[in-house]
Parts: sequence; structure tokens; C-alpha cells
Amino acid sequence: MQLLSIVAASFSLGASAALASPAFAAVDSLSPVISRRANSSSQAGPYGLNNVHCQDVHLKVPVSSQNIVFKDVVDNYDNASYVNQQILDYSTGMTNYTEKHMTQQKKTVNATYDIFGQYCTPKEHAKKNSSLIVAVHGVGFDHTYWNFNYKDYSFIRHAASHGYSVFAFDRLGCGKSSKPSKGGFSVVQSPHELAILKEVLRQTRQTNNVGGSKHSKITLIGHSYGSVQGQAISAQSPDLIEGLVLTGFSTNSTGTVPFFLAGTLTIANEVPDLPQLKKDPSIWLATASSQADSSQFNDPLYVEQGANKLARSSAQPVTLGTLFSISAISGPSMTYNKPVFVINGEEDLPFCNRNCDTPVGGGMTIIQSVSMLFPQAKNFTVATLPNTGHGISAHPTSAQGYEEVLSYIMANGL
Repeated sequence: MQLLSIVAASFSLGASAALASPAFAAVDSLSPVISRRANSSSQAGPYGLNNVHCQDVHLKVPVSSQNIVFKDVVDNYDNASYVNQQILDYSTGMTNYTEKHMTQQKKTVNATYDIFGQYCTPKEHAKKNSSLIVAVHGVGFDHTYWNFNYKDYSFIRHAASHGYSVFAFDRLGCGKSSKPSKGGFSVVQSPHELAILKEVLRQTRQTNNVGGSKHSKITLIGHSYGSVQGQAISAQSPDLIEGLVLTGFSTNSTGTVPFFLAGTLTIANEVPDLPQLKKDPSIWLATASSQADSSQFNDPLYVEQGANKLARSSAQPVTLGTLFSISAISGPSMTYNKPVFVINGEEDLPFCNRNCDTPVGGGMTIIQSVSMLFPQAKNFTVATLPNTGHGISAHPTSAQGYEEVLSYIMANGL
């Protein structure tokens, strides 16, 4: 999806600036990087993929965020041509766009949202003293990305097969969570969404709202924009998590232009094959076709048609404000000293330009260079999945990839 190229480019802009800051320059050495090609032979844990029970969770989430003040934009846009022009201007001249439309001013935005999620636990053999895995989906999806109901692709089922519980929730505007009708620039933007995630994590730790008990140990797993948010948590509020897993993530944006050319982002309620978005307010955007999704999101030769159809049937929207403000939450995790695992499809287009093992200098590859964001991380490890694109969950290699994730979580006592 073209929107994910903007995610990559936006994050790269913010992270690159932060990495060049005097504070980061003061770091003499980075954490050692453990790098491997995913090769897990296990296809499930000892308790099997049916060892799971899920229950709905409804959270009331009050938030207060310092939002970017945009200027000379249409806040409640409802015209596809305007959307296309904004995306073209931003993706082909990001620095010029930010100087023209994004001020240094901040505005406090207060709101309360209904956030929907599912709390999924093992039917039996729950692992004692383990972390709750909180899963944050990326742009274009809802919480079902983590419980992808196709063959053995579900991360949640794999987690339960090892005795782990998962809380996966719908981000703002997605699935069954609240969907603001106004403020496509001024309200629904990355700082506001990050404030929601912080409050969700706070409630998960300090209240009984998720699963009827407090969870003092949390491992956060993100995908794409969900990983961007997860990395921001490790930088801004590291005490909220004990471990971090990033999927579909890097600080590299070389895939931006080809990714952009592969698809079209438009008003979600006008896309014929997305009936689930027909009633969405016009500030919400989606990709124009399943073909665009496939070429941008998958390693096309290795994704089955059934998986493509399932992913498209649950596609979710995004706003321009979210996409264009990602750099505002980007920056290195200077004090985070806990485990970090990064796993990408080898053919990830938006974050790796279809080759995550490309050298980028300093003896590092694209995926290894994520370590620069985590100078004090514990057991920083990266892995790549062969024959896999940006969205691991839709690929036949997902079982292998998620077993790698869970092996890392277990090995680090999470």
C-alpha cells in the first residue's frame, strides 16, 4: 500500500535527524547486533494451535496530546484529487512539504475514545510469570492482523501454543474502535495516536480492564506503523514495557518512490470493494484495489489468493494527519536497556526496498542499522524471512516468523 511508503519515509526523516543530534553523538558504542536468517524448524508450540480462547475488551481511553499545528491545509478534506495532490507533494518533496505546512506550534487535544480489542489466553498450560504480549497493528489493518484466520498464520494462536496471552486492539479509526469524523490533520495524527497507546498500556498495567487482572510485565509487538509507535514507547515511556518486538520496520526509506508508484490512496468510502468502510467519514483513506495491496504489501509469488482476499476483506483506513506527522514521534531510545527483536520479510518494499540485507555502511545492513536507535538495548537481535514481503501475517512463512519471535521472547525470560 502506498501509504506505508510514506510511513517509512516519515520515520526515516525523524529518526535521521534525531540520530544526528548531540545527545546521540555522545554515545561511544552501540549494543552488539545479533543477526540471522529466520530458520525456526518449529511450526507451533507444544500445546498446539487450538489452545486459545479470546474475549472482547472494551476500554474507555481518555487522552491528552500535543498535536502538530498544520497550516494551509483542508482539515476536513473530502476530495480524492486533493488527497492525491497532498500525497504527491509530501512523498516527492517531504522537506518542502513540512516547511510549508507543518508549524513548530503545538495544540493540546483532549478526547476520550472507545478502544476495542481482544484478550486471548491459552485454554490450558498458561506460562507462569510470563509477559502479556500487547500487539499493535499497522496502517491498513485492524487487530485481526495478529489473528489472521488462514491456515497456521495466526500470531495469537502461535503465542497460545507456547502458553502466552496476547492483547490485540484496534487503533483509532480501525475496526470497532472510535472513528472521529473531523480533524484529518488537526486531531487524528501520530502524537494523538501515541497518547492512546500509552494510556492503553497504562490501563493494562494498572487496572483490571484487560482480562480481569493487572499485568506487570508487558512485551509489545508492532507491525509497520505499529512498530513505529512501539519504538516511540521505548524512547518516551520505556517503563511501560519489558520487551519490544518490531516487525516490518527500519529507518530506511529507499523503497518510498517505487512503493508509491505501485498504488493509489483515496477516500475510503468511495472504494468499491471495501464495503466495511462505506460509512466512514471522508477524512479516512484507503488503498484503491487489492492488486495494489498485493504488489506493495506482499512478495506476490508467495502469497496465496485466499490470504490476499482475507487481508482485503478487513482493510482499514488512515488519515493524512497520521501519515504526515510520524516524524514527530520518531527518535532514538537512549535509555531503553531491555530486549529488542526486529524481524522483517526479506522482500519488504517500504522499509527495505525489497532487500533488507542491503549494506548501508558501517558494516551494517538495512535491518541491522535499526540498532542505532537502541544504543543500550539488551540482546538486540534481527532476523529476515525469505520469500516474504512487508506483511508477514499474509505469507506462508508467517508460522516460521512468529515461532522465531516467540523463541526470542522465551529465551529472554519475557
